[in-house]
Amino acid sequence: MLTKFLYPFAAGALAVALLFGSPATGRAAPPPSPQKVTSVEGVTEYRFENGFRVLLYPDHSTPKVSVINTVFVGARHEGYGETGMAHLLEHMNFKGTPTHKDVKKLLSERGGDYGATTTLDQTWYHETLAGTDENLEFAIRLEADRLVNSLLERETLASEMTVVRNEFEMNENNPHTILTQRVMSAAYEWHNYGRPTIGNRSDIERVAAEPLRAFYQKHYRPDNAMLIVAGKFDEQKALGYAARYFGGLKNPAGKLDRPRTEEPAQDGERTVTLRRVGTTGLVELAYHVPAAAHPDHAPLAVLAQVFGTEPRGRLYKALVAAKKSSSVAATAWQMHDPGPFFIAAQVDRGGSPDEVRRVLLDVVNALGTDKVTADEVRAACAELTNGWHLKSSHTLADELRAWAGCGDWRLLFYHRDRLEKVTADDVNRVAAKYLVRHNRTEGTYTPTEKPERADVPKAPDLAEMLKDYKGSRAIAAGEEFDPTPENIEQRLRHLTLKSGVKASLLPRKTRGETVILKLALRYGDERSLTGLSAACRLLPEVMLHGTREYDFAALDRELVKLDNAGIVATGELGAIQFLVQCKRQHVPQALKLLGAVLREPTFPKDEFETLRRAKIESLRGALKDPESLAIRALVRKLQPHPKGDLRYTPTIEEAIARYESVTLEQVRKVYTEQLGGTSGELAVVGDFDPEPTVRQVQELLDGWKTGTPYQRIVNAIGARADGGTEVINTPDKENAVYLAGHMLTVRDTDPDYPALMVGNYILGNPMASRLWNRIREKDGLSYHTQSIFSPGDLDPVATLELVAICNPANMPKVRRAMTEEIEKVLKSGVAREELDAAKTAILTNRRTFTDAEIVVKLMDDLFTGDSFKAFAGRSRKVRELTVEDVNAALRKHIDPKKLVVVEAGDFRPAEKPR
Repeated sequence: MLTKFLYPFAAGALAVALLFGSPATGRAAPPPSPQKVTSVEGVTEYRFENGFRVLLYPDHSTPKVSVINTVFVGARHEGYGETGMAHLLEHMNFKGTPTHKDVKKLLSERGGDYGATTTLDQTWYHETLAGTDENLEFAIRLEADRLVNSLLERETLASEMTVVRNEFEMNENNPHTILTQRVMSAAYEWHNYGRPTIGNRSDIERVAAEPLRAFYQKHYRPDNAMLIVAGKFDEQKALGYAARYFGGLKNPAGKLDRPRTEEPAQDGERTVTLRRVGTTGLVELAYHVPAAAHPDHAPLAVLAQVFGTEPRGRLYKALVAAKKSSSVAATAWQMHDPGPFFIAAQVDRGGSPDEVRRVLLDVVNALGTDKVTADEVRAACAELTNGWHLKSSHTLADELRAWAGCGDWRLLFYHRDRLEKVTADDVNRVAAKYLVRHNRTEGTYTPTEKPERADVPKAPDLAEMLKDYKGSRAIAAGEEFDPTPENIEQRLRHLTLKSGVKASLLPRKTRGETVILKLALRYGDERSLTGLSAACRLLPEVMLHGTREYDFAALDRELVKLDNAGIVATGELGAIQFLVQCKRQHVPQALKLLGAVLREPTFPKDEFETLRRAKIESLRGALKDPESLAIRALVRKLQPHPKGDLRYTPTIEEAIARYESVTLEQVRKVYTEQLGGTSGELAVVGDFDPEPTVRQVQELLDGWKTGTPYQRIVNAIGARADGGTEVINTPDKENAVYLAGHMLTVRDTDPDYPALMVGNYILGNPMASRLWNRIREKDGLSYHTQSIFSPGDLDPVATLELVAICNPANMPKVRRAMTEEIEKVLKSGVAREELDAAKTAILTNRRTFTDAEIVVKLMDDLFTGDSFKAFAGRSRKVRELTVEDVNAALRKHIDPKKLVVVEAGDFRPAEKPR
């Protein structure tokens, strides 16, 4: 799917950020108490005299607390020569303060999930930690400190500039991303929405300390920021911490100047053509529409759903179902100022961009006569609103942050209420007003004899619009349950169904009465599955796309009726998996639908062809991508199984050939001759009734015998991989990929596993490790680098992988740094301080699980024989590790001479500076 349209121009989303120089702001004497402003559906806003705002959203059903500090500055606020400054400050704001010297280390030691992101309208910093008073105070203190006291040190700017430039180069590798940037640039001649958040290359390379410091001091101030606290915390303590650390901060003299530029009405079609190396084309249409706060945004959001939803969307029917494209998308961007409404369709290999563009325009223009119907609006509104109860408090906190960037956090609820009132007349009205020729940016410019404009209204007066808004009923809270491995193990119920499927159940009251159920069925053996890799992977998806009672669209409608319940199908060689998510009250009907998919699939030929084509186009899209090529090349070298072996990893071209030759009859025969309900695993977590749920699953599996009894395919290492380097040249790709791999004979039950896990964390955890500190922080060569240790479960087949991205010209430096850091950790060993910090972070992260994580682990445990009890035991072993244990394990299992290295990128001689 073309999901990038849902995330407009965000930078820094891989969870990093940074800052430098100390602004002259300080703390006043005892801060005044905050004033309560308003409360909507469990969310309460407080405001301090300095203008700083705090939102509190307590939820004791979760074990964690999320703290988000939003600064209302993004690319929209940058001037000429300043492009990318908001994003660069996000990076520099992890470089420390006088009292928080190493931000990433402090956060990593607490085992938290943290990061930062910059968009067109805002920059935000977030951390999700275990819900303790100590963590709450730490997070609030840290965010207050780096709001005004970041170390803007000149020495760090040069290396961080090259890191940000590498992120710029990473984006340059994706022609679809660049096309969106070009369309936005053409559509917005004056407003800064036409500038990507990552910035301009020359501005990134030439940034100086003084203007960046001035930009920081101008925008990072208490009256331009808002703190959101959500999850498990004490409200009074949170307010106390906020008062202590934020309440006394002073604003710079003078009122903050806001952007004044408004985009004039467009008066003619605008055209963009992008020519770059690649395999899969794209056609985009963009129309100017009102800001997210405007009343027209709700019907526009519904219109996007009518266009782009799968499988009943108008674009889907006209292009995907008609086999003219394998992917379509439509969305109304959620922006502070008037923004774009995007429509897009992929152009498959051999397809015609002109034909795809013609169909797109035909679908849009047909709205003049083929009006949007009430049924379409009802279905779209249901999809946009029915999943409200499934959102965690942490997710809602992020959505509050997003809507605050549009002008006011209450818009989150106000927009939901607006959606529930949208009519077909509303949708047809906005389509007629904004989706017009002279308001469009797409392909060809044609002059007109007179101006043709769509006057877009200004954002409304939010204070007036929302002054009496109270919202709706808050979501029901779940029980307070501390999901530690020990607590989970105590509550688990294990059983084996009459059919033979093994099951683990964890019933508990959840927020929104949500339930997650996952069922895996296993079949076949090495002989019966030979030559059927593509058929096995397509099988569950084809099953989901049509049953005796429901075609794909009808099944989708039934799920929408169940408060937007979901069934997701995935397949691999010899196994299918179905993930079901719904509310407690809908479990019986959701399982009935799953039963129809499992026992009554009709294998519709047109749906098979659509799915097969999508697989092929996805693979074709990887043919010129450095990362995809490098990953596949490394796997093929590390495990060089012969071509006829089931474990053989095909080249991308060979994988395409498999899907081009696979037939519907092969898929049907795998189902009829091999699949059955006698071998597999079932995990259910959430608010459900165990007995009737198990009984219903057993009923849908009754009598379903496996045609070919399941026999596990042993994951044996192929011929021993010798060290060496392979270079893959990918022209016109500005970001290169370094991958190195090493095979190890280790299982997660082996004595050396805890030491190797901790050693890998010290070497290459992403954010605070030796590789990170050397390659990203010190040398400034890469936006992302890490090492990954993956132990075997049932078979002693493990891998150690080293990863970095960089500018192609910097590959020799990255290669040298990787080699030196590996040799250094083996020769000198890890230090006690490193070990203590790593153990603290790992043990904190392993202490609790989300429901989704519990389901994943239960499925793995049922298959491998592992358990939460054993997991807790391994954690105890981690706690007992010594420096000698870790160093001995690393030296025993890692041999630098055995590293297989793959480097992929455009390594032609470069004329431009690096």
